[in-house]
Amino acid sequence: MLTDDEYDSARRSVLNAHFTDPAIVIKMWEALQHMGFQGGRLLEPGMGAGYFWSLIPPELAGATRLSGVELDLITGRIAKLLFPKADVRVQGFEEFQIPDDYYAAAMSNVPFGEYRPFDPKYQKHRFTIHNYFFAKTLDKVQPGGVVAFITSRYTMDSKTGVRMRQYLAARADLLGAIRLPNTAFKKVAGTAVTTDIIFLRKRHVGEEVGGENWAELGSIDVKVEGRTQPMPLNEYFVQHPEMMLGTMEFTGTQYRKDEPTLAPKEGNLADQMAEAIEALPRDVMVPEDMGTDVDMPQTIMAPDTVKEGAFVMEGGKLMRRRSGVLIPARNAQGKAYTGVTLKRIKALIEIRDAARTVLTAQLTDETDADIHKSQADLTKVYDRFVRRFGAINQKSGARRLNLEGFRDDPDLQLVANLENIQLVDEEERFVKADLFTQRVLSPPKPIQHAEKPEDAELQLGLFDTRGRQIKGWTNKLIWGDNKLILSSLKNGPLREEIEVQGGLKLIYIDPPFNMGADFSMGIEIGGDTFTKKPNILEEIAYRDTWGKGADSFIAMIYERLVLMRDLLADEGSIFLHIGPNVSHYVNTVLDEVFG
Repeated sequence: MLTDDEYDSARRSVLNAHFTDPAIVIKMWEALQHMGFQGGRLLEPGMGAGYFWSLIPPELAGATRLSGVELDLITGRIAKLLFPKADVRVQGFEEFQIPDDYYAAAMSNVPFGEYRPFDPKYQKHRFTIHNYFFAKTLDKVQPGGVVAFITSRYTMDSKTGVRMRQYLAARADLLGAIRLPNTAFKKVAGTAVTTDIIFLRKRHVGEEVGGENWAELGSIDVKVEGRTQPMPLNEYFVQHPEMMLGTMEFTGTQYRKDEPTLAPKEGNLADQMAEAIEALPRDVMVPEDMGTDVDMPQTIMAPDTVKEGAFVMEGGKLMRRRSGVLIPARNAQGKAYTGVTLKRIKALIEIRDAARTVLTAQLTDETDADIHKSQADLTKVYDRFVRRFGAINQKSGARRLNLEGFRDDPDLQLVANLENIQLVDEEERFVKADLFTQRVLSPPKPIQHAEKPEDAELQLGLFDTRGRQIKGWTNKLIWGDNKLILSSLKNGPLREEIEVQGGLKLIYIDPPFNMGADFSMGIEIGGDTFTKKPNILEEIAYRDTWGKGADSFIAMIYERLVLMRDLLADEGSIFLHIGPNVSHYVNTVLDEVFG
């Protein structure tokens, strides 16, 4: 009995559930060995239950670290049970996070379809699912590594696929392709489709382009009812007809009545594949790191609390988060950190984590006792660091040696700002920042009330005849004229409270952009584009509503900045979100108002 989640997962994946004849899988392994694969890290996206893995040659089994991705929950769980030592991810390939240039090779029978997965890294290309699998997998394979994919013939023959083939050809050499007859999957999958096995070798940086030409289409002549008719065909197969294990002809299929199809030729398909494999380049795989150390631990997923790029200690080793996983930390020369630099980084990790604990305690409104304890822990690790290495920001000439190894950590500034610099007799001294002893953050508080005056009379009712706010407020959202509200803050009863607090610490301004742009979004479905009619709020939020010219825009900004100047704390900040066409003028205004 399936749960609702399992049923939904199975229903989503049914269109791409496919099976591969074991004879073809065996030959694909032989092809990888022919090209030089002797073991290492191997990726299979869209792995199913691990059918390819179950047929791995014995001589490769002990030398290969298997990683796979499967969308379907049930199938993925089966794969986990069948291959407990492998790294099996039950998720969509678009959610799969692993560093680029990681695997020695990849193989799969990739899903095929016209829908486009969402992955921010590749979104500008708008790849269909099969093209997306090619592009992302190629990035994950190391330079010198090979991608071997079974795919529909449309990857090679589609007229609209030229740009995609050019994309791949710019990054990898086509070692060759084998076109399988439309009967190749009929026995195990019950389908009659023409498919290709494509072999790509990722180029090293600076390596000259090589391999076969395959981006463009050519044509061949095909006999149809006694007359010759041209058939579009990938230029690779035009030049290498021997790599097509059959005869191309027009045949009626489930897709169209004149579908180009590879009809089988007489003989054993496995023997024909073996002959085609011999025609492929031999021993061309030269990955930078085959990853043959099969005793190394499986991929370590980074905890959500670790930021992208952050240093972290894991199992006594210095690691960094890259693309959602932990990998060994390396310096700019690609070498492991050692000696005093390694010791400094370890100590700075302790300080960083202790500082983040203090901030979290303050943001989550923990008790004063808990906050004081976290501050004491921070003081302890900081003092220990100073005794061993000196102040965090201590300089040697122009260099801050204690921070040099830590520069790539995303919390570098947090750690550096734990010290304040004081000048005593023209000498710099480093003292602890307020975070060690004071509450510097307050937990966010919910909006207690929201006003939306329906007309000008109600809006003016919030203020007295001099434009001053009648009632004070805390965490209150007001829908009204911002200039009037700023004036009220400056002149009304809340001014005294603001002054007691030392002024406003942060002001964020997000005016219209004065660009005449429409920031609403259209939706594309099946080639048709739809634009939702915006409601009143969306009309204001997503459309440029200024349209009065740059002069009046600058005047509007100037008036409000003058009001803010008297409200802002000495150490306060103003953030302005404005369009590039007025940024220069606004910078000039800021200089005039704030000096």
